[in-house]
Amino acid sequence: MKKRFLAVMLTLSMGAALLTGCGSDKKEETKAASTSTPAPTEEAKDDDADKTDDADDNGTTADGPVLRLALNFYDINGLNTENENDVIEITEDGTYTTELKASDYGIDFADCSTIYFKDADVTEGLVATSAVTSCEIRYDKVTINGGETELTLNTDEFVNAINSSSIVDSGKPINGWDGSVVDEAVSIDSNHGIDWTCGVPESIEVTFTIQNLVFAE
Repeated sequence: MKKRFLAVMLTLSMGAALLTGCGSDKKEETKAASTSTPAPTEEAKDDDADKTDDADDNGTTADGPVLRLALNFYDINGLNTENENDVIEITEDGTYTTELKASDYGIDFADCSTIYFKDADVTEGLVATSAVTSCEIRYDKVTINGGETELTLNTDEFVNAINSSSIVDSGKPINGWDGSVVDEAVSIDSNHGIDWTCGVPESIEVTFTIQNLVFAE
């Protein structure tokens, strides 16, 4: 009887040992599986970072050519200032508004000779000529001091905005040499400056329309 009892106990002990061994193997397999996924390489991290940066910096990328247009301030001393704070990217015909503030650049409208639109890429030395073969401009509205006063337009016609050097350079809306598109900016013959009959402004806002815009192929 004792022999049978010992035999049964021995059988049970061996079975338990086998079960314990199987469980240990499964745990080891699970542990190995959980650590088998490789960590991302530095190259992959850089690629992901680049994608994020592109999305943040550019948003949706605009296809095709673009005309970067900005107001410029030319004073009676021959100093030119580009309104780099508000460069307008134009890809098609349309109406646009921009503002030039004296306080942004330390300029004085009392010294104004010309306020005009010019291709920013040319002004900044990126290209020698504009990438357009046709561009016409019309001035729709000119105000000063944040829209406080609207000036009187003396023309509503479209004119060619490309000069003889193949550069988009409108020469307007304010010009102390050959006249402005508003009555309140009167040319001073002695120095080609501007007499502001409305009072010397602190800012100027221009709404304009571009038509017949054709980019060079």
